[in-house]
Formats: sequence, C-alpha cells, structure tokens
Amino acid sequence: MNLKDEQLRIKHKDHLEQLDKEGKVMYVSVVEEFYTKKGREEGMEKGMEKGMEKGMEEMTKKMARNLLASGISLDVIAKSADLPVDKIQALMN
Repeated sequence: MNLKDEQLRIKHKDHLEQLDKEGKVMYVSVVEEFYTKKGREEGMEKGMEKGMEKGMEEMTKKMARNLLASGISLDVIAKSADLPVDKIQALMN
C-alpha cells in the first residue's frame, strides 16, 4: 500500500467512525463507486492512448508500403516515416 492509499484509508476511517451503521454502508458504497468509476476512466484513457499509438504506427507502415510501391527510395521513406531502413525492408515482405 502506498502513502496515498494509506492516507485515504485513514481519512475514510475517520469519516466512518462518525457514522451509524446505515451511514457507513452508504458511505462505503459511494466511495467504492467513486473509485470504480475513476479506475474505469483511467483505464479508458490508457486504452485510448494505446489505440492512438497503434493507429499511428499502422498508418506510418501503410504510408511506407505505398511509397515503396511507388518506387521511392528506402532512405527517403526512412527519413519521412522516421523508421529505420531495416523496418521498411521488413515491410517489403
């Protein structure tokens, strides 16, 4: 458990001690929902970032293949696509 988690646990413990049984159940429910939602949002954000990166990578490869098919030199493609020549040569297969 990291320091932030420990601080949150202490904060929530202090709040819980002030509530009756029904209040505790409601409080825990709200806190769990908050962290579940926050976790989902963070996961979605990371997934979107990964998806964008993968999409850009695929687009770069497609551009390199199209340039190869047009007869453009490997060096020009490598510089334009910011890829090493060996990666572009691998796209030829």
